[in-house]
Amino acid sequence: MIVFSDNLIASAASGLAPTGNPVRRWVELTTADATFVTFQNVGNQTAYLKGTVGATAPIDASGALEFPPAAQAVSYQLSDMFPGVSGVNRLWAYADAETYIMISHAPSTNRTVVVAPSIGAEDLNAPTFGYSNFLISSNITATNAETAYPATNLANVSTASFWKASSAIQQYLTATINPARVVDYVGIARHNFSTAGISVSVETQEGSGDPWVEVIAPFIPSDNAALILRFVAQYAFGVRVKLSAGSIPAQAAVMYVGKILSSTQRVYVGHSPITLNRRIEIVNGMSENGNYLGRIITGSNLTSSISLTHFKPDWYREYFDPFIVAAQTTPFFFSWRPLKYPNETAFAWLTNNPQPSNMLPNGMMQVDLEIAGVSS
Repeated sequence: MIVFSDNLIASAASGLAPTGNPVRRWVELTTADATFVTFQNVGNQTAYLKGTVGATAPIDASGALEFPPAAQAVSYQLSDMFPGVSGVNRLWAYADAETYIMISHAPSTNRTVVVAPSIGAEDLNAPTFGYSNFLISSNITATNAETAYPATNLANVSTASFWKASSAIQQYLTATINPARVVDYVGIARHNFSTAGISVSVETQEGSGDPWVEVIAPFIPSDNAALILRFVAQYAFGVRVKLSAGSIPAQAAVMYVGKILSSTQRVYVGHSPITLNRRIEIVNGMSENGNYLGRIITGSNLTSSISLTHFKPDWYREYFDPFIVAAQTTPFFFSWRPLKYPNETAFAWLTNNPQPSNMLPNGMMQVDLEIAGVSS
């Protein structure tokens, strides 16, 4: 089951112009009225800065200042940066591709801000792959756990081992990411939250000691299928999953916290959704005179094929090939049509050796993936 935060859905709904092209997304760098600011572009993409009076976002890019990667400004006065804006006291940025701005100003702001195009540039119905993961055995804790089923099992990709709470009370699964990283999803596989009637929500923390902010509102999963919980990309020092008290103790096998990879193209005709494509291994019982006596299922899993086409060659090399390399050894969370079919998710792994190829004279690429996985 894939769940989107409300502001992610709202951003997607407003993120496309009538032509289908992404619109500019201004991100406020300041958190209060400021006079002097210190900032640096610590990403690898150019950002564009603009000052305003008050916390209303700019409506155009006129007068915006170009701010390339590695550029920095120390104790700059906003009125000197934007002399044409009388009373300027806020600073905003946009970028055509994701980058990161570190900023500090009085009274106490010191943070790193993700600056990126509108989420509308991403198709929320395109295949989603959750393979990025900052969770390791040394940075995950739980409110409590049975001795034989510690929280560290959540950092193991095996679905045969799991964390199990020692009681049915409210639980927190907390990942501490030091240094802070950009995250926008949590994945959880082989859980019992639906069976136990457990409400699930997600909270993030920008820095050590900062308040926790809810990014996924509480909900009870409709089944025990793999969960992909998506929210707007942000720097986070802490990410925690809040689990309400349930009828039985909560348990889960795998948990990921990271940055999602969304395909730039959808899959269409011929795709078999993984949750509907069940494979079983069976032993049939037959009597000596040919009567059917029954059957025993000795094993089962889910399989699917994913044919992806029309990838821009640079995008494939920069974003998709690292996923293919990682997936040679590491499972991933997968949803083929997230917004329309949110219940068709799985924790999956590659079963073939993907061989990308050029499909058009302009270099557009295609690749076929064969996968198997578990859902619940």
